Amino acid sequence: MKLLIPSYLFIALTVIVGCNSGSDNLGRIDNKLTSDIEAVLQGNTDVAYLKDSLQNKIVLLSFYEANGNKPVWSNGNKVLAITDTLIDFLKNANNVGLFKEKYNFEKINQRYIFLRNDTLKKSIAEDWLLNDMMLSDAYLSVLKDLKYGMMSDSASGVNSTEKYLEVFKSFFQLGNEGISITKALELAQPAHQDYWKLVRSASTFTDSIDKRRYTLLKFPYTDSIVFIRQLKKRIAESGVSINKKGKSDSLILTELITKYQLQKGIKKDGKITASLVKNLNNTDYNKFLKFALTLDKYKILPSKMPNRYIWVNIPSYKLQVMSSDTIALESKVICGKTNSATPEITSEISDLVLYPTWTVPNSIITGQMIPGLKRNSNYLARRGLYLLDRRGRKVNAASVNWSKYSKGIPYLVQQGSGDGNSLGVIKFNFKNDHSVYLHDTNQRYLYKNANRSLSHGCVRVELWRELAHYIANTDSIMSKTPKNLTYTADSIDSWLTAKKMRKIEVKTKLPLFIVYFSVYTDAGQLKFYDDVYDEDSKLIAKYYGNSNYSL
Repeated sequence: MKLLIPSYLFIALTVIVGCNSGSDNLGRIDNKLTSDIEAVLQGNTDVAYLKDSLQNKIVLLSFYEANGNKPVWSNGNKVLAITDTLIDFLKNANNVGLFKEKYNFEKINQRYIFLRNDTLKKSIAEDWLLNDMMLSDAYLSVLKDLKYGMMSDSASGVNSTEKYLEVFKSFFQLGNEGISITKALELAQPAHQDYWKLVRSASTFTDSIDKRRYTLLKFPYTDSIVFIRQLKKRIAESGVSINKKGKSDSLILTELITKYQLQKGIKKDGKITASLVKNLNNTDYNKFLKFALTLDKYKILPSKMPNRYIWVNIPSYKLQVMSSDTIALESKVICGKTNSATPEITSEISDLVLYPTWTVPNSIITGQMIPGLKRNSNYLARRGLYLLDRRGRKVNAASVNWSKYSKGIPYLVQQGSGDGNSLGVIKFNFKNDHSVYLHDTNQRYLYKNANRSLSHGCVRVELWRELAHYIANTDSIMSKTPKNLTYTADSIDSWLTAKKMRKIEVKTKLPLFIVYFSVYTDAGQLKFYDDVYDEDSKLIAKYYGNSNYSL
């Protein structure tokens, strides 16, 4: 394969061509372009290491131009301190959710060690050249991955040269006349404080984990024969074996599963279940991928978060109100069931509704209410619901021929306001395409549950009154004319006491982030929430499924 060599290799080939002098044998790389570069680089030539190693060929041109077309990582035949810094960063790339293999670390490190320890000056100019260009290439790749991660290349357009230069060109000139490499690597990462908590806690996890890669099981499966074979292999990888003599295949499998469950201290039933597969897949390697994925999710957030915002993390079943990087309010929440998952949303609270009515979503009408009405026309009345036509007039459910409906009905199903309403006594609206919102509930006892994936998709908030008060007080603080506000925290309480339905427009829109982050820190240790919707598993399969990187 013939490659057209860009001008950033001018120095490289010129030095290689003339490397038979004594000074070249010492590995000295000239810092200036020579007068015969144009003549040397006419036409095409083969450069194997370019084809095999360098990932940023075009961007490297601008990188070297920013550094005066001189070597960046060495001076003559001396390794510079910035090289030590980058090598150390690559060596510990797992702590920022990256794999050092992706950046050709082994090749780079071998050459680095050789050059660092070459007291007899056996290195030649080409050694220093390859060292410099591969370090530069690794640096440029790391910057991109720290800034954007695995999940946002297509959306951000960072794979285009123009976008890359726009974002990172200020990080090109290193050393005394430019930015320090430590600062550049730090600034490329999100500023979010919880991101840095994860990074600072990473080494306690990555230094002690089981780094082996185990067979990953897909469940539910489509091919039972393949699945059973992989299941047996995965259990064997955990060191579980049994005496198979004289036993049927089904009995062997049951005993293997039972013995594995006994080893792990989980419910012992010998059955293939989603819970069993989740346990088998929950290896340290998979936990690391969740950690890396979570770091990447922070990279998708705004580069600067609002001063005040609501943060709902689905796997944690928590809502937090953040004010100047401090938790102003924390509340338990109830999120959607696995078959009616709460979506990830970025929006802002626009208004509150006290003593709201509830219009039943079509998914619930189709899945639950049409079958119920076919059995008994009093199905709605028994649940405090009523039927409305498109003009808002009540319709007697008994007068409708329910047998002809299956996927939808030409009516609205609604529940009147009151303490027994499914939305409770308050609803927090925000613009979204999923018809979901935050609200109170008439089933407040459910907050005692550990697993709170129980709703039809909306987020139920235990401390709804405190949240309403915070929004009202924020409106008062931020308003230029607080006397003109139509509500306060006290008036909300008064209207609730009077059980009056009322819509309140929020003047200072409060940003809302409903997210899915399964890794967090506690006392400097990485902790993992249950992947309640298997969202992490899907993303890991998508972004890391073909990866063979090791820890």
